[in-house]
Amino acid sequence: MFDIGWMEMLVIAVVAILVIGPKDLPKVLHTVGQWMARARGVARNFQDQMEEMARQSGVDEVRKEISNSIQGLDPAARLKQAIDPTGEMDAQMKAMTDVGSLDPTAAQLAPKSVEEVAVANADAEAEAGITPPPNPHALPDDLIAEDKKPEPPLEPGQTIYKGPSP
Repeated sequence: MFDIGWMEMLVIAVVAILVIGPKDLPKVLHTVGQWMARARGVARNFQDQMEEMARQSGVDEVRKEISNSIQGLDPAARLKQAIDPTGEMDAQMKAMTDVGSLDPTAAQLAPKSVEEVAVANADAEAEAGITPPPNPHALPDDLIAEDKKPEPPLEPGQTIYKGPSP
């Protein structure tokens, strides 16, 4: 209830002995104990009355009904069923995570680096005799103006500013 440690209790006891005096201290402590017992009784009575009112109004039945309906729900399973009803994606994900296993299909499904994929695609296109279509947005080199060609990288300490010095 209260967050009072042993040091605080010791300080309260010393102050009580000094203020009340050792002669009247047992009577005061007995009176304080009776007040605490009465306060606890009132709180218990209030809580019992609140529970009785809840029982009479039917809140317990509603609470039980809600808890029973919630127990049957599994949102994760329902979401998984909605996303992957056949379970195919789950099987592929498990195969991808089990790359070190003895399953030969797992190594085929394993993710590859960008370089490996680019080389494999280029090899497959070359074997099939397919040339990639030209980029429609690319301009031939003779149409690119000299001032629009990419500049070499800057040296350390060099700036891009070409106007008059400030």
